[in-house]
Amino acid sequence: MSIYGKIKKIKGWNKALDAVRKEAEKPISIAIIGNPQVEVEITALLQVGAAKKAVFGASEDKREADRGARLRGADLAIAVVEKGESKSRLKSVAEQARMSQARLVVVGGSDYDGTFVAELKEVFRIAGDAMLFVPDLDAETIETAIIPAVVKKLAKKEVALAVKLPAFRGDVVKSIIAGTARQNALIGVAVFVPGADMPIMTLNQVRMVMRMAAAYDEELSVERLNEVLVVIGSGLALRTAARQLLGFVPVAGWAVKGGIAYGGTYAMGEAAKKYFDSKPA
Repeated sequence: MSIYGKIKKIKGWNKALDAVRKEAEKPISIAIIGNPQVEVEITALLQVGAAKKAVFGASEDKREADRGARLRGADLAIAVVEKGESKSRLKSVAEQARMSQARLVVVGGSDYDGTFVAELKEVFRIAGDAMLFVPDLDAETIETAIIPAVVKKLAKKEVALAVKLPAFRGDVVKSIIAGTARQNALIGVAVFVPGADMPIMTLNQVRMVMRMAAAYDEELSVERLNEVLVVIGSGLALRTAARQLLGFVPVAGWAVKGGIAYGGTYAMGEAAKKYFDSKPA
């Protein structure tokens, strides 16, 4: 029997496929608010490889009404400021950022004092975890700091983020793998009936591969699924090992089970990532 034939027996797999398709189709809109030149530079870097525009600079719209409408429709506003900017300028940026559904304040420069940080929190009305302090606003900073922060902010739309903006794909895939591994570890610890965790974990792993396929903008069809799911074999083998180990370690069995559930799922995710990365663009 093919892997797809086995997966068909798992309750909920077809609903999971439909859900991933819908997740991938969600619209994405990110606003960059700051110095017009900075807006252009960051927008260009985040839009690399994108088929359609999903990132825009607030200054692109000269009419205030048009700008406000676009900002209100944005999933996230990235407000870019630097130390030394006037309070009136900070307030202007903050007012625009608050129009969007979520905010991330990126602060460029160094040697920040407590007064400046407190002023930012007051003006932008945000907690510290919504602020990102970076020494420079170059391509490396965007790749290593801003993109991961955006993925966390838009976790509920991460698959669509990877589909619409390939620059985010690597971090989205990492998030999908790590998140599923954590879920399966918790299931492995919480479910005590032998074998009862198998369908739940397997469905989670199948969903993980589906979401990864969508993030890579792969076709999500029944036929394609059968081909892609060959990568789940290692995870199935590791869960068998976990059940066998439980017989030898009865006291700490829950820890062994949770650990192997995490490791098996993570390894499967990495195998799937390698598979997708190896395919020609």
